[in-house]
Amino acid sequence: MGLLEEDNFDWLLINIIKDYFKGKEVILIFDGLDSLGDKIIKGKLTVIYTPKDEYYNSADDKILEIAENLIKKDEIKIISDDRELKEKLGKISQDNYKSFFFESAGDLAEKIKLKEAKRKSQFDESDELSQDEQEEINNDLLKIWK
Repeated sequence: MGLLEEDNFDWLLINIIKDYFKGKEVILIFDGLDSLGDKIIKGKLTVIYTPKDEYYNSADDKILEIAENLIKKDEIKIISDDRELKEKLGKISQDNYKSFFFESAGDLAEKIKLKEAKRKSQFDESDELSQDEQEEINNDLLKIWK
């Protein structure tokens, strides 16, 4: 999606994911920059920055930990292009009778772009107010405010 070059790409991605998965429980995991990590909850979206310590080498370690500890029987979708992570999650799935559905990050990015393009195309210029309608509204507001 071309976000990695942006200064605050993580916040841009967080907002995009929050809008796209509106109403669904989502856990978004980033590699952290310090030894403490961080956890932010925004409605049904949980953002985790993994700590840099002897237990967590990367966000993948946190993803595996969460996958092992999830008890829910709901659909669990893992979005990643990391083949090694997918293999490890497959092992967890077999050993614990859990089902994970995988989607590549690239495929999700395309779906998000298509949804945004569809939303933008729904805006029709005929939905805009005419100059006369705008002036009428402005005049009505001026009467109220005077």
